[in-house]
Amino acid sequence: MKNVLLLILLLAQTAVYSQKKIAKDNFNIIVREEIGDLNNDGRKDKLILSMDTVNTTVPFRLQIFLSQSDRTLKLHISSTDIVEAQYPVELKGKHSENQIPTFTIENGKLYIISDIKDGHAEYTFQYKNGNFELIHVSKGIWYGKNTTTETEFDALTGIKTEIVKALGSEKIIRETKTTIKLKSPLRLQDLKTLESKY
Repeated sequence: MKNVLLLILLLAQTAVYSQKKIAKDNFNIIVREEIGDLNNDGRKDKLILSMDTVNTTVPFRLQIFLSQSDRTLKLHISSTDIVEAQYPVELKGKHSENQIPTFTIENGKLYIISDIKDGHAEYTFQYKNGNFELIHVSKGIWYGKNTTTETEFDALTGIKTEIVKALGSEKIIRETKTTIKLKSPLRLQDLKTLESKY
């Protein structure tokens, strides 16, 4: 009887472990895939954005694989925080209204282009010191009034330029330059924090 009880407990633990293992990874749809040299070593690296279709928030996982000297790909970044879920928890079942971003690899730089609510944004990252560091942000927003706001942020100099224009015109109403002192470079993994903080 003792052996039977032990066997039942062992089987139950195995079943629970198997369920946890299966439930852990439901990113079963590849939404974006880009290939290019991300770290200027002359070898092709890979970026994959996949979607979890089981989770009700419909989260995304961004993975970046860097090519090694033997031509194998090694996982460098895997994050579910970089790209916003389609139905974020904080919106309680409502869609984020943001489009799934596109990714481009050019001249050793990673570009993330997003159509966001009432505007667009483009982020440029460069591989440095083992991280993808932000070097530039460009954003355009319409706040539902008669103006649009274009923001450029050069992360290398810390200069942020904000230009307010009349809607449908190139006429500049106001231009403001400020300097943001960064304590350390902003990494790709910090993109969500960057959005809320700056």
